[in-house]
Amino acid sequence: MKEVDLNYKIWFGSLKISNNIKIELLNQLGNEENIYIHRKDIEETGIKCASKFKNDINIDLNSRVINDINKKDYKIVTYLDKDYPKRLKNIDEPPYILFYKGDLERAEDTNVAIVGSRKCDPYGKRCASLIASGLGKAGVGIVSGGAFGVDTEAHKKCVEENFYNVAVFGCGINLDYPVYNRELYKKIIKNGCIISEFFPDTPPLRYNFPQRNRIISGLSEAVIVVQAGEKSGSLITANYAVNQGKDVFAVPGDVFSSQSRGCNNLIKDGAGIFTNIGDLLNSIPFKIKKEGKCNKDGKKEENSEINQLLLSILENNILHIDDIIRVTNIDTSIIYELLCELQFENKIEVIPGDYYTKII
Repeated sequence: MKEVDLNYKIWFGSLKISNNIKIELLNQLGNEENIYIHRKDIEETGIKCASKFKNDINIDLNSRVINDINKKDYKIVTYLDKDYPKRLKNIDEPPYILFYKGDLERAEDTNVAIVGSRKCDPYGKRCASLIASGLGKAGVGIVSGGAFGVDTEAHKKCVEENFYNVAVFGCGINLDYPVYNRELYKKIIKNGCIISEFFPDTPPLRYNFPQRNRIISGLSEAVIVVQAGEKSGSLITANYAVNQGKDVFAVPGDVFSSQSRGCNNLIKDGAGIFTNIGDLLNSIPFKIKKEGKCNKDGKKEENSEINQLLLSILENNILHIDDIIRVTNIDTSIIYELLCELQFENKIEVIPGDYYTKII
């Protein structure tokens, strides 16, 4: 990316106008440089907020951002770039610019959002951790918001078990917010990504967080709300998901607990009931990236033999995941990965309750 191109992109990204208007202009004028050159004539296009375009490039802002990029503190991607996340182009108000650290490419694989209360109880923490672990073993990446509570528990489990996960910030990525998660974010970057549509030094303003929730759902195939009160911000994420045509699941909770009212209300309104990984796996399209040992010929041959074993024991049988692991005596993470492969190939069916059977 040429520095001259960056100057135009940073200028355009910093304009206080909606993302939709920015994208409309890109569609009309082709790129950011053309928009800058013709910025004083924008009113003739009929687009609102034309006065915002008359500003010159902010040299100080551009220098700070470009200097950070050159130091490799973070990277940027904009709407027209080939590595811009394709899923985000399909949401309402896609972010024009994204600042990120880590591996953004794998955000194109199958991801599920895990969201919930910042003040979750031990039940919510345990659920978040177990769900993240189960999905990770199935080859599914996790997207969340890096906040206290449910978000943190999901990210921590992914880091602990080396699963891909994305933290979407409601502030600039130069800020570790909450500070409590500073070390966690460093670990996420090693096998995942932190991402924000806000300029790197943007403070964690309250109204930024509901706005960023559309990105959490936008990057995901489905959203699971683990624990939420009636006014939890995670319900905003669930609403974005519905509007984006994504599946929403909720973990049922204690009917006497205010911490579970949001989830229980989602279920009453038609959200899927999430009780185990099997409830979800039939609902999302899989695009699992095979990595590491699975790319080696010897490992492929070994996996093929295990696949044949799995198909054999599942023929004319409906078995729970625990029984499959007991019968095969194979590591849980390997079993989940191979079961997902077989499901992707339409050779087996997942039945609610974490049961599996061969498709005849």
